[in-house]
This record gives sequence, C-alpha cells and structure tokens, in this order.
Amino acid sequence: KVTYSCGLATYSEWVCLEHQGYARQKAAEWWRKRAPGCPVPMSVAEALAQTSRLARPSNISVRPSGRYLEISGYRFAACAHPTPASAPSATGNLAALAGSNRGSAAPTRGATPAASGSAALPVRTSAMGGRA
Repeated sequence: KVTYSCGLATYSEWVCLEHQGYARQKAAEWWRKRAPGCPVPMSVAEALAQTSRLARPSNISVRPSGRYLEISGYRFAACAHPTPASAPSATGNLAALAGSNRGSAAPTRGATPAASGSAALPVRTSAMGGRA
C-alpha cells in the first residue's frame, strides 16, 4: 500500500508486487514508471529495500469513484540529478509540451466546462518515508 499525503488529506493505492496476473502487471508498470531501468522487485520486502530508487510524484490527480476518491494521475517534477537510467524530463523542454495548436485564453462559446471532480495536489508518499 502506498499512501500519498496532500496537506491533511491522504490517498492510497495498492501496488501488488506479490500477486499474479493483472495485479502484478499493474504493479510492474507502476514500478517501471518510478524506477526506469531497474528490475521490478518480486516481493514487498525487496521493494521496500529499494524505495530510494523511486521517483516521487510531486502532484497526484484524484477523482470520485463510488464512496472513495481514486488516484487518476501523477506528475513528476524534473530530476535535479538525473541518472543514466532516467528518462529525459519533459519539463526540461517546455517547447515540447506546447503541442501543435496555439492555445487561447478566450473561452469557446458553448464549450463544456472542465470537470471539477479531479484535482492536482502536491503529495508526500508513505513508500518514501513521508519525504516529498
């Protein structure tokens, strides 16, 4: 279980490294996003010993899912000291984030308003000992 602390609120997700099938695949995907180039641990004990290798999200997005809020996205800040195994940060080249269409601050007539059920929040994680 990984718990993200956002101010006074906490949001959790399960990373099932010791499971089989779909749950294991999702856990492996979660690990690879945070530790590119590092092998996916086979056990929770092995994972806990390697938490210093994991990139920590600077923000998470949450959305309502029944009675709870589920984590729907992550944002990772640029690495201050990237390692050779790290993927280049998209924020290092802001022009690459611009897309091919020019943006406009003017609202589009008849446009659907943005959903208010999702929010980006700064986080601290339990897997990293609460460090941001």
